[in-house]
Amino acid sequence: MKHAEGKFTGSNKLNLYWQSWVPEGTPVAVLLIVHGLAEHSGRYTNPVNYFVPKSYAVYSFDLPGHGKSDGKRGYVERFSNYVDDVKTYYDMVKQQNKDTKIFLVGHSMGGTIATAYAGSNTLVMTLISCSFFLAGLSSAAIWSMISYSWRFFSRKRLDIS
Repeated sequence: MKHAEGKFTGSNKLNLYWQSWVPEGTPVAVLLIVHGLAEHSGRYTNPVNYFVPKSYAVYSFDLPGHGKSDGKRGYVERFSNYVDDVKTYYDMVKQQNKDTKIFLVGHSMGGTIATAYAGSNTLVMTLISCSFFLAGLSSAAIWSMISYSWRFFSRKRLDIS
């Protein structure tokens, strides 16, 4: 597993922290996680430790005012700034993974942000959005949601065994 991190310039000219965990070889798919209120990208080590060994890449960034990103803690001038930042990061991830399916995963407030982004962008084909994501779910339950989404949107069976 290769871990990378860095910063990119967000919609309000703030430096936003990102990180990724990529398997050796070509990933089967990418999970791009948008975190919830008062959280950060480092909170998602459980899905990283579960999916990366199964050849999935996981990408996430800290929203403005969260984690290692710049900005007043927990504050955003306009909700659309969050959506614009997801677009910027999604485009960065897509550029690095041109032929790989990307699942946009939103947790809690991140689910609302991811849904708003997906609703305004016809290129986003798979969205997993829920307020309880990963909080009390087993890895099997999480996989079931992703596997169902994969089959529904791509009509392909995805095997991670």
